[in-house]
Amino acid sequence: MLNPRNGFFIDVRKQVGKAMENLGSIKITLLILVLIISLDVSVVAACPVGDLNNDCKVDFTDVRKFAWYWLDTNCLSSNCIADLDGVNGVNMADLALLSKSWLIEIPRPVISEFMAVNDGILEDPCDPYEFPDWIEIYNPTDTTINLNGWYLANWN
Repeated sequence: MLNPRNGFFIDVRKQVGKAMENLGSIKITLLILVLIISLDVSVVAACPVGDLNNDCKVDFTDVRKFAWYWLDTNCLSSNCIADLDGVNGVNMADLALLSKSWLIEIPRPVISEFMAVNDGILEDPCDPYEFPDWIEIYNPTDTTINLNGWYLANWN
């Protein structure tokens, strides 16, 4: 769990530490980028129906985007992002789904710090002479966010 206004510490030394020891700085940068994107995508998947700009809230920005898709003659198939029900392009049923989520905002955690390839900067206070890689996730909301199902992965 990620409690409000507190950080959350994940020690990734055992998962990716050994693999990262021999990687060059470019590969490490790409790994960090993939990690950040995968965490962001995980959060976006939990956003309310009707959130068309991926900010995890349904507001006038989404309505404006919805209106453009509704007027777009090429947005008649179910692969259009404003076709929220997946039936017959963008129509009143999709507007009803968008309005059902109106002004609902899903809390989003933020990656506030990370340390990759910690060769000797921050020592583990519980394990002398160990320098773990780590990531800190911050919850800027007043709501507890459940992190069940979240994971870190090294896809190299």
